[in-house]
Amino acid sequence: MSEAVAIIVVFTVAPEHDAAFREALDAVVAGSVAEAGCERYEAHRDPTQSGRYLLVERWRDAAAVAQHNQTAHYKTFVGRLPSLAQADVTRWQPLA
Repeated sequence: MSEAVAIIVVFTVAPEHDAAFREALDAVVAGSVAEAGCERYEAHRDPTQSGRYLLVERWRDAAAVAQHNQTAHYKTFVGRLPSLAQADVTRWQPLA
């Protein structure tokens, strides 16, 4: 079994916060994909439900996730998140 870590986040964003959320999301994606332990960090928008976003992350291992959680771009995003969106976060263990 892989030591990699997958994280799936579903965001629900009110219409009045959509632009600010997209700006914050774009910034955290740009910073995260540059991290050494990041294997995937992709944002998606639901084409059928306005204000619904999906973030798909894959990290080399738990240490890479821990390092990511200490970065400035992550801390900035998490700090802004409560005023912009609701987030449902699940952590997964990839099979391969």
